[in-house]
Amino acid sequence: MREVSLEGARLICETVTSMCYQLDEETMVVLDITPEPLAQIEHEKQNARETLVLGLPALFSFEMVRCGERYGVIYEHLQAKTLGQQIMGDPAGFDHYLDLFTALSRRIHATSVSPAKFRSMKDDYADKIERLGDRITAEEAAAALRLVNAIPDRDTYVEIGFQPSRIFFQDDSLLMNYFAFNGYGHPIFDLANTCASTLFSAATPKVPDDYICLVTNLDRATALRFWDAYLHRYFDLPSEGDYEEMNGLLRHFGQLTLLFSVLTMPHVADEKVGFDPIQLCRRTFFPHVDEWVGKLDRLLPAFD
Repeated sequence: MREVSLEGARLICETVTSMCYQLDEETMVVLDITPEPLAQIEHEKQNARETLVLGLPALFSFEMVRCGERYGVIYEHLQAKTLGQQIMGDPAGFDHYLDLFTALSRRIHATSVSPAKFRSMKDDYADKIERLGDRITAEEAAAALRLVNAIPDRDTYVEIGFQPSRIFFQDDSLLMNYFAFNGYGHPIFDLANTCASTLFSAATPKVPDDYICLVTNLDRATALRFWDAYLHRYFDLPSEGDYEEMNGLLRHFGQLTLLFSVLTMPHVADEKVGFDPIQLCRRTFFPHVDEWVGKLDRLLPAFD
C-alpha cells in the first residue's frame, strides 16, 4: 500500500469518521479516524458503488493509502472544489449554488433503494439510542424512541452528511462524496442532519469560527444564510410562519445528532463546542418530544 505524507498539508474538513487534507491544488487525502479504519473504508466503498448503481452523481476514490498509523483514500488530479469552497470563492453565485444543492437533495430523496443494500435509518437511530446506555435515563431513551418511531417508513435514499464540505462542485455540477452513513428512510433524517451540521454550529457562539469552517467550509454568516436558503428552497410553504415551524421541527429532530455525538465524536463537546450535549438535550429536547410528535401528521406531508 502506498504511503503519503501530510507535511505541508492543510486540514479542510472534519467529520465523525474522517479528516480531509489538501496536499496540493489537485490532491486530497481522506483519512479514516474510526476504531476499525480498514473495515470502515470497505464499507464506504460498498456504499459508493451502490450509490453509483442508483445513477446518483458521486465521486469516490477506491485507491487506499497509508499515512503513519492511519489509513484512507487519495484523490489525485482532482479538478473540483467542495461546494463550501466554491461558495466562499464566488459569493455572487450563492443563489445558483443553492439551487444546485437543493436540486440534488430532491433528486436523492426521489430515489428508492433496496433495503438489502442499505441500512434503515430508523434502525440506526434506535441502535444509537440503545448504545447511549446509562448516559441517559430510561424515560429519556423512551422519549427519543417515540420520536424516531413516529417517523413514517420510507425506502428513500438518505445521504446523512449532505453538507457543503462533503459535496464536490465540478463543471457546474455537484457530486456526492460522503458514504459513511448512507441508508434509507424518511428525508427528515437528511434535513435534520444538515441542520445540525450547518445551523447548530454556526448559531452557537461558543463554537470557534475555525471549527465552523472545518465542518461546513463556510464562514459563520454564510453557514447561517446557507441553511435558511436551503430551507426556503426545499419546501414550498404558504407563509413565513410555516417555515419557522418547519425549522423548529428540524432543529428539534436534529438534536438527536447532538445527542449521538457523545458516541461518535466524544472529544468535540469538550474541545470544540464547550457544552455537554446530554445536558443541552435535557433542557431543550426531551421535554418537547411529545409536542413535536403531535405535529408530525401535519408537517411531514410538506416533504412530498
